[in-house]
Amino acid sequence: MPGIKRDIDTEFVHQARVSTRRIRSALRYFHGVVPERSAAYFEGEFKWLGGLFGAVRDLDVFLLNLLRFNGRSHAFPRRRDRPSRTDERHRREPLKALWDALESPGIEPLRAASFSSWRNLSLRGHARHWQEDGS
Repeated sequence: MPGIKRDIDTEFVHQARVSTRRIRSALRYFHGVVPERSAAYFEGEFKWLGGLFGAVRDLDVFLLNLLRFNGRSHAFPRRRDRPSRTDERHRREPLKALWDALESPGIEPLRAASFSSWRNLSLRGHARHWQEDGS
């Protein structure tokens, strides 16, 4: 998370968002293997966290596309009111919300989550089901 906190590159937020989506997908995929109560808790937490990453990522994509447009705006000579620079002020609020969340005590259960208790769960009964489905 240091790359996100230091705002070095938009790729850090993107990869963190992708990771939260993959974790949520894995929780759904392993339904019945991961304890239901744990899965429900983590699903909610990662959905919340993914929303914060998503808000920042959506603005990152918008600003990157705006930069590309500004680079090509010479192709539109009649257009006089085109943006002259990228305005990142709109990005500050969701980015600050993300930073605050990553530093909050509420995120601690996700940081301290021990998935090691799940290591003894058996996938054998589910493996046959997945093979039959072709999944």
